[in-house]
Amino acid sequence: MGKKEQEIIDYLKNNNGANLILVEPDLVLCSRSNIKGKESRFGKSLNEDPFFRNKFPNIDFSWDEPFISNCDLYCFNEKDCAFVVIEVKTGKADFKTFGQILYYLINAEVIESVNGKKVKTLRGIVLASKIDKTLKILNTTYKDEIPEINLKEYRWTKEGKLIITEPSKFKVRGS
Repeated sequence: MGKKEQEIIDYLKNNNGANLILVEPDLVLCSRSNIKGKESRFGKSLNEDPFFRNKFPNIDFSWDEPFISNCDLYCFNEKDCAFVVIEVKTGKADFKTFGQILYYLINAEVIESVNGKKVKTLRGIVLASKIDKTLKILNTTYKDEIPEINLKEYRWTKEGKLIITEPSKFKVRGS
């Protein structure tokens, strides 16, 4: 993660996540300690798999936590009980970002509760300075088959405030 991405993440986390309202109303930050879930499909079961044990004998594939992710932010929307994965890009977010956020969402399917509240739905948010049409096309094409992914663009004001908007509309042929 670069310095600029970390700057955006820190801005959103400021005052215990108070600035998350810019991304989506009712979001609160999650920490690994308040997330409860079942075992990840990428977790402990690999230790018992003979292929992985023989191929990688010195690697421990078990983790203490059910949710392992390198996503930039994970949050909980208290209004609709949604677990929300946020991926921040300082430049253009394109088709590669689609695969990345989808991986995080698949991994997050194991989350059952946050702060003792049952997770009812799962969604992702891509926050980038520019949303490329390749990401918009993929998101539109697969919207009925994957968890919801919202696309957002940001810019900094001269005063150092973060402005977050919906990306310009893009019509996919046939939709």
